[in-house]
Amino acid sequence: MLKLIAIPINIAVFLCGFWTVTMLSVLLHEFGHAIGFMLTTGDRNWHIEVGQGKKLLDTKALTINLIVLDGSCIPAEDKTDYTKTQRVIILSGGPIMSLLLVAGLSVLTFGGISISSEVIAAGTIRALFFAALIINSLILLWSVIPAYGIYRGMEDVGTDVMQIIDTLRRPQE
Repeated sequence: MLKLIAIPINIAVFLCGFWTVTMLSVLLHEFGHAIGFMLTTGDRNWHIEVGQGKKLLDTKALTINLIVLDGSCIPAEDKTDYTKTQRVIILSGGPIMSLLLVAGLSVLTFGGISISSEVIAAGTIRALFFAALIINSLILLWSVIPAYGIYRGMEDVGTDVMQIIDTLRRPQE
């Protein structure tokens, strides 16, 4: 009887965990851009938005929406006069953060770490680590593909690497 109750609990835990892992993965990728922004400009005024749809959290620095498929990191001031170097560092921050997450999660997932829990099945926890690895690998892959128009309504916006390529192609300012 307890096993019948444990199955839906583990499914619910996995689904909530999957949403949380996805949200954290996008958030950390965007925070990588924020770190690049802070390192190059010295400005700590930025806003990260994760997802679309109904707002779950809205603060000065962070907005989290229900459907977490994308994100953005926007400077608080509408400033566009960054040097090429500043722009490349800001745009590189997200993929670098995703690469670090993939490396760390690879070690955690395949490094032989023993996972046990009295409340949640160890298989569910391992599945969440594996899901986090896959999600971060996809975010990394998505951000380094040189392409435009991946998102509907943003046909002229490229991936992180495409924006870096465009920045490097621009004439010297």
